[in-house]
Amino acid sequence: MNKPFGIVIPAYNEARTIRSIAEKCLQYGALVIVVDDGSSDGTAEELSGLDVVLLRNEVNMGKAATLWRGLEEALARGAEGIISLDGDGQHRPEDIPRFLKAWEQHPDHIIIGSRLADKRAFPPKRYYANKVANFWISWAAGYPIEDSQSGFRLYPAVLMQGLNLRRTRQSSFVFESEILIAGARRGIRSYAIPIAAVYADGARPSHFSSVLDIVRITRMVAWRLISGGLCLPGLFRATYGPYMSKERIASICGDGWSMLVLSMLVMVGSLGLTALWVGRMVWREARYTVAPLEPVICALVMARKLHGGKVTSDYRARLTRAACLYTTGEGKLILLGG
Repeated sequence: MNKPFGIVIPAYNEARTIRSIAEKCLQYGALVIVVDDGSSDGTAEELSGLDVVLLRNEVNMGKAATLWRGLEEALARGAEGIISLDGDGQHRPEDIPRFLKAWEQHPDHIIIGSRLADKRAFPPKRYYANKVANFWISWAAGYPIEDSQSGFRLYPAVLMQGLNLRRTRQSSFVFESEILIAGARRGIRSYAIPIAAVYADGARPSHFSSVLDIVRITRMVAWRLISGGLCLPGLFRATYGPYMSKERIASICGDGWSMLVLSMLVMVGSLGLTALWVGRMVWREARYTVAPLEPVICALVMARKLHGGKVTSDYRARLTRAACLYTTGEGKLILLGG
């Protein structure tokens, strides 16, 4: 990656971790900007001797204003892309090369580090709050966004030109959601890369409120939707988009499309009652079906058409599940053709 980029780290009372984060970031970029948001624990002093650009807010202004100040500084110094990450250790600077590689492949996108694939490491309350926010923000943006609340991102410089968003202290975490919607309306979408969800024992509590900040985000999205005519295509994409990848659509055969159309006609004809009945039946079966505890001596696996000569993700999951059940060296694992 030959294009100049900057790394911006907003920090509020991060004395315990900020030096380590800054040192690691310096390994990947000459321009590292730390914006101290009125810290009272000596955060700025921890950076003594490091070749970073240190900006200080006299009082705590919130993440939105702090992040924006760092972004503006990076742009003024000629950065064509700006990586933002938190200073509390939840984001691994070692992932920065992956962001740069994704930026090279998708130069006009916001690159987002998605933590949602690492569900087991996520606090449940935070995970489901993020899922709610993802739905609303995806609706307003008009396309599915995988982790709208991740602060580990790469912003293209073109996104910042003429951008005017609220940066009050109350909109601290609203800003990172709203910038995704504003970008989408300029034709700049996001591209997600998987990253680890890091929640170390003894880490400080998050500044993000799973209730209050989600309410603020939802209020902002509601205003965006009302002012933008509700964006009904965005509602469809936010609801079904995460489950309708290009790979999955391409793997549906002729019989599959016929069954899909027939099912939709039945649902419409029955005013949705069929869908409710099927959904309830599936839920009951899933709830009361227990995986066998004893070794499986014979497993039948329904085969799936290859896509481009490769095994699709859902087929791979099916095979993996069968392999987990087939725990003995005896018996058979039968792959059924279709």
